[in-house]
Amino acid sequence: MTENLSSSFGTQMFPHASHFNIQGGIFNAAQNVNITYADRAQVNVPAGYIEGMTDCPTSTLLFTGRETVLNILGDYFITDLMSKDIGRRKLFLLHGLGGAGKTQCALEFARKFKKSFSVIYFITAESENSIMASYYDIAMRNGSLPVQGWESGFRWFKMHEANWLIIMDNADDPQLSLGRFLPSCDHGNIIITSRNPDLMQIAAKI
Repeated sequence: MTENLSSSFGTQMFPHASHFNIQGGIFNAAQNVNITYADRAQVNVPAGYIEGMTDCPTSTLLFTGRETVLNILGDYFITDLMSKDIGRRKLFLLHGLGGAGKTQCALEFARKFKKSFSVIYFITAESENSIMASYYDIAMRNGSLPVQGWESGFRWFKMHEANWLIIMDNADDPQLSLGRFLPSCDHGNIIITSRNPDLMQIAAKI
């Protein structure tokens, strides 16, 4: 897109002037100034996107117990330095009935060990739209030009070889192909909370 600024722009700033002496140089007032803007790619913002939606909340102040689960998570992600999974992406499934405290366990683990991870993101995995909106938010937060929408956030995890953690929460829908939304790489950590037993097929631990 090109805009034309007529000479009225220059005369408003420097009336009745056509030449300017500027520290040994000469500035010639132009009669017309053409400004060209680069075309901006049209980005499809996913439905349900809210800025900052992937901020990881903290566990409730009333959270107690679950020490066995927290210890298992700690061993798997933090202290199991001799694991065969070293140098590979780690994925842990917290599976159980609704209201069993899966989300709170994941959040308490993230709170307790937050210094062990480079960054923690919380993705509501109830639907494809909510996951896409979350990845779009991650792209925006990390300065990734989202020319391909949510995929930019998805690729961010593949490209950043750091000890990041994703909490995929409430991935309960059996019709949801969750595997296509899990970054395929040899780094990073993912916790999934779900009532769907079929996800046991893609989890490294239960």
